[in-house]
Amino acid sequence: AASLDALLWWISKHKHSLLDKKQRFTFDFLAWRGTVRKIMSSLFNNETDWRIGVIRFRGAYFLHVFHTETELNIEFGQTPIEQRMCYWGHKFEDYLCSETPPLFPCPKKLFSLVNLATLGVHTLLYGSEIDACTQDSILIDENNPAATKNSHNGTDSSIQHKKKRKFVEIKVIYAKNMLDLHTSTARKYGKWWSQCFLTGIEQILLGFRDDYGVVRQIQPLLIKDIET
Repeated sequence: AASLDALLWWISKHKHSLLDKKQRFTFDFLAWRGTVRKIMSSLFNNETDWRIGVIRFRGAYFLHVFHTETELNIEFGQTPIEQRMCYWGHKFEDYLCSETPPLFPCPKKLFSLVNLATLGVHTLLYGSEIDACTQDSILIDENNPAATKNSHNGTDSSIQHKKKRKFVEIKVIYAKNMLDLHTSTARKYGKWWSQCFLTGIEQILLGFRDDYGVVRQIQPLLIKDIET
């Protein structure tokens, strides 16, 4: 399970905007997106269980996932081919996100967002790992808010021309094309939707692989198409 250390580090850098005059947090819950997804998935997934630890500190609840026996059995019971499939997924991301992909995947190189959302009367602060953004996305430099940087060519642009950042989720599936999706893949739509919905991602880039892990076709899937 992902540690909260990275989120705690981020909070330490932004505590001036996250603490009130009484030094209590202005949000109600802190977690990773995966933790929130586990709770959301309970509505349609009864095959796996989950265990979440909660601690209250300065008025906020910190949520951390602990592996259950079921999850550990699934992880350590993977066959060699299932482990290789995980490698294929990491390698596919490397090829799509780098002009010079490394020989071996680098899953430790992560980029994450911190999202602030409301659920009824409660405020939720959660981190989300992001696979990629589009080439025309423009990122804000916190040290110089008056300037923005294009993620593709590194050129600065006026704040008036700032575009909405477009993040993309990357998936590899066993199918020839969108019409040939296996029926079991359809069950993943709920997980894909919740993963993207929580971060405002509008598009998934699907790589359709064969039995040997070779991606034969790449096709986008809009989140709004899953919703309909």
